[in-house]
Amino acid sequence: MHIARRFTTEGQDPYETVAFRSAVSEIRNPDGSVVFAAEGIEVPAEWSQVACDILAQKYLRKAGVPFDLHIYQKGRHGIGLNDKPPFANAHPWAVDCVFWLKEQGFVK
Repeated sequence: MHIARRFTTEGQDPYETVAFRSAVSEIRNPDGSVVFAAEGIEVPAEWSQVACDILAQKYLRKAGVPFDLHIYQKGRHGIGLNDKPPFANAHPWAVDCVFWLKEQGFVK
């Protein structure tokens, strides 16, 4: 059986063809306190900040820090925070945040 080479060149390190950049990731609690911060994360230059943060969260999971990641297509940063309980007009993000805080025992 022979598998044809398609994406690499024989004798060449595949990482030599990828441009990398140094990135910073900060993951914060709803109150703004920093849960995780890392500097100097080497990532492919074309990666978005969200991709860098997802990579960083992999290390949070290994450390046993509880977290949930939700990516919403629409809605500016902090949308729904000005709504008051019971969050009748809240963006789904606010409801998910309160649910997570309750699940972790941060609020009742």
